[in-house]
Amino acid sequence: INTYHMVKSLSWFDDAENEPWPVLRMPLEWENIKSRFLEIQRELFPLLG
Repeated sequence: INTYHMVKSLSWFDDAENEPWPVLRMPLEWENIKSRFLEIQRELFPLLG
């Protein structure tokens, strides 16, 4: 498993952005979801060494 590529893939949104928005049980905004993934990515990159 290439951990770097796994973390990098957290910012790959092209596929998701081309799909219809799903029916959700709670209200969520796509921009907030993307922001959270990018935040997690920023937290993980320094740990890769």
